[in-house]
Formats: sequence, C-alpha cells, structure tokens
Amino acid sequence: MKSWLSYSFAFVGSIGAWGVLFLAAFSVVMTGAGMGMAGFIFLALMCPVLGALLVFGLVFGQVSGRFFNAQEWLYAFSFVVLVAVFFYTLLVVGYLDEMLTDILLAVSLFFGGRYLLQRRLNA
Repeated sequence: MKSWLSYSFAFVGSIGAWGVLFLAAFSVVMTGAGMGMAGFIFLALMCPVLGALLVFGLVFGQVSGRFFNAQEWLYAFSFVVLVAVFFYTLLVVGYLDEMLTDILLAVSLFFGGRYLLQRRLNA
C-alpha cells in the first residue's frame, strides 16, 4: 500500500509540474519566437512531459526512499517518450482532441508506469 501512496503522490506532483511547464512553454511559443511546428511540438508538448518525468523520479525517490538508477531512468524516459509521441501523433493527425489526448496520456502514463515500476520493484 505504501508503494501505491508514494507512486500516486509522485504522479500528482508530476502532473502539477507538467501543467506549470506547459503554460510556461506555451507562453514562450505564443510570443512569436518563430520556431515552427517542430519547435512547437518539442517545446510545448515534449518538454513539459519530460520535465514531469524528472519531477516524478525525484519526488518518488524522496517519498519511497528508493531512487532510480541510470538504467531505470532510461526505461522511464523511453516509456514516456514513446507514449507521448503516440498520443501527440494522434493529436497532430486529427484523430483526438487536445483535452482527450491529455486525459488518455495521463491515464496511460499512470497505469503503464505503475505496471512497469511494480515489475521492476518485484524483480
């Protein structure tokens, strides 16, 4: 049960960090920095997700007392990037709306990350 509480606490902290980073990145993009579509996708979509991953890893380590090693950071980075690219591709192509994309991304990261972390802790 403690692992669920620490995981949920860290995930809520990372969602908060994602929101703040998204607003900051979106305001930078809207100032007319002239980055184009690739810059928008990287700065406004991927950077907040990667920042949230960093916050999650640090908060989870503090709360649970088990910090990630380099291999676990690489697994987490790969999982987050693949899931985010998948859902943001569906957004850019036009299959999903932005709000639905964010909800599905958060749910997929929560349960998928929990599954992967549980496998790693039990191994």
